[in-house]
Amino acid sequence: MTGAGRSAALLSALVAVAVLAPAGSGAARSASAPVPIGRAAGIGAHWRLRVLWRKEGQRKHVPGIGTLPPGVIETDLVRVRLTYLGSGTGQVLPVIDNLKALGKRHEIYGADGGCNPPAGTDFPDNGYGSIRSGRSANGTLCLVVDARDAQSLELYALSPATTSLPTYPPPASVVWFALR
Repeated sequence: MTGAGRSAALLSALVAVAVLAPAGSGAARSASAPVPIGRAAGIGAHWRLRVLWRKEGQRKHVPGIGTLPPGVIETDLVRVRLTYLGSGTGQVLPVIDNLKALGKRHEIYGADGGCNPPAGTDFPDNGYGSIRSGRSANGTLCLVVDARDAQSLELYALSPATTSLPTYPPPASVVWFALR
């Protein structure tokens, strides 16, 4: 095949990939191209997640504990909408447990970082209960983060079926969400 023939074949293959790739698919997102605030993406087989907003919290100094030096933490609130697309009902807690945040320092932060969201902003009426098929629930997550990570923080979702502890780097299958 000539150079021009190879170029034409490569161009045809690239066009086919671009046409066949699902628009808005969360699975194609990476840390360098996260799902923007306000857009939803699939996480796992039956769930969609949308980050609605992030409110950066106040910073406070914390004393050193054990071998940890003193530092500055920030408590941020992140409002999300979870939609369940499976049959019957889906449990919210396993999904929340698999939402993590990561900043430039490569520290992994859990999405319920030990603060209490404002009253009335939790998930379904029964706390982290269940959502019926086709329904959505909004909730406010807390992230207690090292203030040095606050500007670079992104949220990522492991599949709700994942039960292992998070590691750095996260698996390639995670879906990233922008927090700025």
